[in-house]
Amino acid sequence: MGGTGLGCIAGAVSVPADGPGWQAVRLSRNRHWGHPALIATLEGFTRAAQAAGFPPLWIGDLGQPRGGPMPYGHASHQAGLDADIWLDLGPKPPRPPR
Repeated sequence: MGGTGLGCIAGAVSVPADGPGWQAVRLSRNRHWGHPALIATLEGFTRAAQAAGFPPLWIGDLGQPRGGPMPYGHASHQAGLDADIWLDLGPKPPRPPR
């Protein structure tokens, strides 16, 4: 309800802690709630990224259980429609040959 920068959400769902091709981070902040369509989109996106050979993605802040302003920043996350997604491209140890 309302806009992404001045809104709230009814029926938010929590993103699972992990799944194929992703891991949720900073769950203790209780900012891992979003619209069911956002959660479904994230799950589909991470599956496609994994199939394309990307390393696992990290899912950061979404929104609070009922939306609204967050204690620190993220004005656009109030309606449960935005997500922070991180891609770790840091150097990795070489994989052994198969």
